[in-house]
Amino acid sequence: MNPDSARTRDILYQTKAKNLCVGLALIALTGCASGSTTTLSRWNMLRDEGIAKGISKEEYQGNTETTAGNRFGPAGVIDYLRGKDRSQQRTNAAEVAADALKKSSGRDNWNIQQVKADPETEAEFQAAEAAFQQGKLAEARKAFARLAKRRKGTPFGESAQFYVAECEFQDGDFVSAHTAYEQLVADYPGSRYLDRVVVREYAISRQWLVASGMTVPNLREETSVSMTPGGYRDKGPQLMMPALPPTTPAPNTSPADKAKDPSVKQTSGEATNSVPTSAELASDLPVPPEKIPWYARLSGLLPSLDVRGHAIAALEHVRHHDPTGPLADDATLLLADTYFDAKDYDTASVYYDQFLSDFPKSPMFREAQEKAILTKVNAYIGPEYDSQSLDKARELIQQTLATYPDRPREEQKRLYHMLDLITDQEAERAFLVGDYYRRTGKAMAAEFYLGKVIQKYPNSTWAEKSRTMMVDVAKMPRKFTAPSQIMTQPGAADQMSINRGSSGAANGMNGINGMMGP
Repeated sequence: MNPDSARTRDILYQTKAKNLCVGLALIALTGCASGSTTTLSRWNMLRDEGIAKGISKEEYQGNTETTAGNRFGPAGVIDYLRGKDRSQQRTNAAEVAADALKKSSGRDNWNIQQVKADPETEAEFQAAEAAFQQGKLAEARKAFARLAKRRKGTPFGESAQFYVAECEFQDGDFVSAHTAYEQLVADYPGSRYLDRVVVREYAISRQWLVASGMTVPNLREETSVSMTPGGYRDKGPQLMMPALPPTTPAPNTSPADKAKDPSVKQTSGEATNSVPTSAELASDLPVPPEKIPWYARLSGLLPSLDVRGHAIAALEHVRHHDPTGPLADDATLLLADTYFDAKDYDTASVYYDQFLSDFPKSPMFREAQEKAILTKVNAYIGPEYDSQSLDKARELIQQTLATYPDRPREEQKRLYHMLDLITDQEAERAFLVGDYYRRTGKAMAAEFYLGKVIQKYPNSTWAEKSRTMMVDVAKMPRKFTAPSQIMTQPGAADQMSINRGSSGAANGMNGINGMMGP
């Protein structure tokens, strides 16, 4: 036997034995892949502060202060069955839950921000509030702005931010006030001032709409909200009108003078101002239209650009901040009226439909129905375009007549007149289609549509025109027109089909649903 080979064999055996011992030691320390707990893992768990410790021996036996009287394990099960568990002896579930929270964490675990007593902040807030009540708006605004920034996230900061917006509103700076109200909602979602914010933003939007030349109605009494805002202790500023410098009233001009003014729009032979008169406008606006100064766009009373667009944004904020509040239906209807006044009938129709679906119990529901019908009729451009708006208008009229059968006679006349207009438009569409086929030499198609007008709309002017045109169509030669290959259904007896026999009869087509297979 070769001694070198024997020595090599011994070295290999020793190496294998060492590797086997190391592997067994690693398995014992780290555990296998099945997740069993080993000595090393238990040692790490005991010294890992990020892992909750298990139940100690004292806690298991109920000898600690927090577990006194409540034992774990089999002894705890026996106590529960015998009715000795302390939590089972209470009838108040809230008390049991609170006791469990205190046991588990030593605190209430509720993220409620408690306002600590702060005499300095209290005195500063009272001084700013007194300045506001005395009409010193600039001084009060600076003080409240400092409080809102320093105590942000607290009830003090919330009240201060609301007062900042109120100072801007009372000072006549509606643009800054609207921005401050939005900042309040952004910083304090679900603020207790939300209903008052909505009222202010709705008033600002109405003011801007009037300034843009639109007529807006007065605020209904049932949608009014108490404007006695509460501070951090349910006290706050009283409702005051914004202070504006007096302006000289515009001189009265006669209709003849108005007619000479090139800036005045002439309608129906009468001279009417493009901006509605104050008698037609709402009388409950924050600032009467005749008192709006010429520098309103510079002082912040009106936006510098796109006054109506900013008013629409404010109305959208009213809807989004309080979608079920008393002003939600007013804001939605006013939005629809705004787009209708701008002759954007498609957008107005969307808002009217949304109003009808979201506020079926609103006192303005009937008014919104009639406006929605008028909007859909006006959205119809002509017979060369889509008639879907006419179909929706007819459906809505029928629904309105069925919902309110006892409506006044004048309203019923208006609705039936709308139906007559829709019917006339449908007759015109059918007549123009027949005329198209007549001009393209397709006599049979022309006779079909012209006959449809005569049969379906016999009393319309288009029926008389169809009868006259039918005389010319009757003299036209009848020629066969092969159907279009694009419009042919698979498996149809088509003259242009490639699957026809020599006699012209349609052959059976192979494949699924009569289609030719591969």
